[in-house]
Amino acid sequence: LFENLNGKTVALEANKIYRVKPEDCFHFFGLYCSNTAFKSENPDGERFAAAYSSGGKNITIEGNNAIIEVSGIITPLVFTRVKNLTVKDLRIDYVRPTMSEFCVISAEKGKIRVKIADEFLYEIQNGKLFWVGEKDETGKEYFRYPYKGDGVLSQIFNPQTGKLKMLPRGENDKMPSVPDLESVTEVQNGVLDIVFKDKTLTFPVGTVFQTRSVARKQVGGIFDECKNLTLQNVEINAMNGMGLVFQNCDTVRLNGVKCVPGKGRTICCNADFFHFSGCKGKITVENCTAIGAHDDVINVHGTHLQIVEQNPDDKSIIVKFRNAASWG
Repeated sequence: LFENLNGKTVALEANKIYRVKPEDCFHFFGLYCSNTAFKSENPDGERFAAAYSSGGKNITIEGNNAIIEVSGIITPLVFTRVKNLTVKDLRIDYVRPTMSEFCVISAEKGKIRVKIADEFLYEIQNGKLFWVGEKDETGKEYFRYPYKGDGVLSQIFNPQTGKLKMLPRGENDKMPSVPDLESVTEVQNGVLDIVFKDKTLTFPVGTVFQTRSVARKQVGGIFDECKNLTLQNVEINAMNGMGLVFQNCDTVRLNGVKCVPGKGRTICCNADFFHFSGCKGKITVENCTAIGAHDDVINVHGTHLQIVEQNPDDKSIIVKFRNAASWG
């Protein structure tokens, strides 16, 4: 949508939906984000951004209640080294969230019937369920992952109690996972009959299975080395990977920020909604709402560095990141 906005106020058209694909985004490399992707997942610090500015000061994004509607996987807001930045009155959502859900509509021992909302695209191949993304202009899916696997995690949500809990790991599961399926049959579009291998299993009607890839290639937003940053009346209905990451920032104000699932969903974010790494000054979080993540609401921390070499001649040291998802 825009980039390099030194001294500018950008006003979006009131209530307009701005549809953004990775192909439309500012595409660049070298922006590494604390506690997010492992090096194997995003080795070059690759970013796709709908709104991006690096450097400058006195920048205001006036959303006027417009919506940035994302296809694929991107980091919608990326701002680095900006002084006096305000983003307000804006909503961000995904056409096809990168997290997937199905809801139990009938159940008996060893078998459930589930409903999948239209936005959660899927395929059944050889009796296995795969979650898929939209297709790009070449016909390639933006993402694809199975209902369970080494990098796939599932939890279950009870809408009546509001309780979210981990599913147990099966014998060969590395992650909390949907139990092994014997068969999946499509009754009609969006309605599946699922038979478990374990015939003693059952789940209450209304139970929602939430499934996601654990890879955090992109995040909800990155604010790096910014000073005097304000997010006001910003609503986010879906994010990929981590939520909003503020790293090495000085003085952050979040007022009226709502991170909540879109209509008909129960999940909004893979991990932390508000993640502060190495920040200073005063951090203010007020009048905010955060619902539907698989991890913390707010995480505040520094970065652990281990001394690996000492150089007494010039009184210097070489240090190494200790968190495998912090590097670069």
